[in-house]
Amino acid sequence: LSAQALKKSDNASKLSIIVRSRPGTWSDDGNRRFDDGVEKRDIVDLAAVSEVTSSDGIEGRALIVGDSDVAADALLSNEANAVFNYEAVQWLLRDDALASAAGATVVEDSPIRHTRDEDTFWFYGTTLLAPVLVVVLGAIVVRLRRRRHAIVVGGAA
Repeated sequence: LSAQALKKSDNASKLSIIVRSRPGTWSDDGNRRFDDGVEKRDIVDLAAVSEVTSSDGIEGRALIVGDSDVAADALLSNEANAVFNYEAVQWLLRDDALASAAGATVVEDSPIRHTRDEDTFWFYGTTLLAPVLVVVLGAIVVRLRRRRHAIVVGGAA
């Protein structure tokens, strides 16, 4: 089953939408095709959060997602889904410092360092050495074919 759009009710005043679909998404009727005139393309809400305080002063948090298998193993192999679920749990547990720290981990590319000698070798190797090797090997193959052809033609006569 695919994710479904959330529909905000009138009494959901403290609901904050946190995930929306891409433009052109539609709520499918089950045939997995867009039916013009029946279905409408739009941006749909897929996940929301809410913080409430009861009359007794008890605070609560809720995460509402329009997908029953949002935390399924198959989806958690995708890094973005894993981060969404991790941060959602951290938010629900009120561990905001840990949740924001997880999103801040950025993998940086290490710079590629070349020495002048390496660059010189690769430059001359690809511009001179490789073409010379292709010409020499081609000449050897042509010479061997001509010699074999001459032996076959000369031996048959």
